[in-house]
Amino acid sequence: MICNVFKPKRRINGKIVTSRLYRGRYCVNGQTKSKSVALHATDKQIAKKRLQEIVLEVQQEQSGVIAPKVQRQAAQTSLDVHTRDYLAEVGTRNRSQKYIYNLGKRLSKVFGGCLWKRPSDVSPDSFMRWRGRQKVAPKTLNEYLDACNAFFKWMEESDRINANPLRKVKKVETRGLEVRKRRALNAEEVGKLLAVAGPRKPAYLMALFTGLRRNELKQLEWSDIHLDGPEPFLTVRSSITKNKREATIRLHKQLAAELRAIQPSRNLAETKLFDGNRFPGMWVFKSDLKRAGIPYADAQNRKADFHALRYTFATNLTKAGVSPREAMELMRHSDLRLTMKTYTDAGQLCTGEALAKLPSFTVTPTGQAIISRLPLKTDAQIDAQTPDSDGRSLAWSGTQMPVVFDTETPENEGASHNLALAGTVRQSARNGSSGRIRTYDQAINSRPLYH
Repeated sequence: MICNVFKPKRRINGKIVTSRLYRGRYCVNGQTKSKSVALHATDKQIAKKRLQEIVLEVQQEQSGVIAPKVQRQAAQTSLDVHTRDYLAEVGTRNRSQKYIYNLGKRLSKVFGGCLWKRPSDVSPDSFMRWRGRQKVAPKTLNEYLDACNAFFKWMEESDRINANPLRKVKKVETRGLEVRKRRALNAEEVGKLLAVAGPRKPAYLMALFTGLRRNELKQLEWSDIHLDGPEPFLTVRSSITKNKREATIRLHKQLAAELRAIQPSRNLAETKLFDGNRFPGMWVFKSDLKRAGIPYADAQNRKADFHALRYTFATNLTKAGVSPREAMELMRHSDLRLTMKTYTDAGQLCTGEALAKLPSFTVTPTGQAIISRLPLKTDAQIDAQTPDSDGRSLAWSGTQMPVVFDTETPENEGASHNLALAGTVRQSARNGSSGRIRTYDQAINSRPLYH
């Protein structure tokens, strides 16, 4: 270990000049290079004592006896100072002023309610006690926790604290406890809304065919719209999207026709797409719903606000048979569960038609089961070439599939095959087969009716 004090020397105008103040040089175990520190002392004994204190502090930090110096200083600094630094750093991430303002308000409310002045005051218990006293929606409580977790994670990454003190605090349950539940509009309601929309019809169609959020629609410009070419599309700039990622969305032909009808004759690149009365405010949208005879809240108190048009877009994608992965991409979600569970209105899905596709089962007095199916809309020639598990081709000629349910499976003795019936092939599970029983309308090894 290296630990000594010295007075620096330097050459000035050809002469060697010695400094009045001592400096220290040390290298403790685990360090590969020595470090030089200013001791701010003219007396050698005082300089040695200060250097010994510095070395002792470094050794205690290495052994974990005390926290690093930057963390000890941060622990004594007000949370308000850390918050200002954090919000300033968030501002460099291209976040909107509204987002930064709301983030600061949430942090301030939690810190004040929990009586946290410094990082050393933060504890999970005090946060959960404060959360238990709040009379707000569970989703709002989770937003407070998210804001605090993001803040303390930033402090951890910047070495201001050792670890996030709220990392083990779990979110509250939100399922079934939403204050604002939304629903998707059905086809009849959409038609009524468009009938009374007037100049706002293009904006409604844009929301219904793209799923864009209200703020994203409001900031669209004509320069974002590309109507020339066989496949019109729009570009959603990263500065206006929620996830700060640019998106390219193809335009439905009905939407493209409406946009061409209102497209300005001269090039107005930075002109808003839906300016003036073309974009509906909250109260205007409610007024349109009332004139269309669409209830704002249904019997389950689910709201049909403007964001419900995004729910309508997601629900229509599922009803149209679009794959979940494609729907997630069109919704610009990062989690498939958000698309399928939150934004898809299950009440509008064709579950009745899905149940009708299931077969019916009838058991005859002789113990034979008849499975009745709906006629299949398939190509018989293609179906005939589809092999079953034994490599045979299947050709469905009717709507019923006779299946024999029999627990007693006869066994062939020796090389004799007389026990096999002419109309059925039985396989013994004891002989290693699957135990399934197939019924044929011809001799054995001929083409089966069903599988």
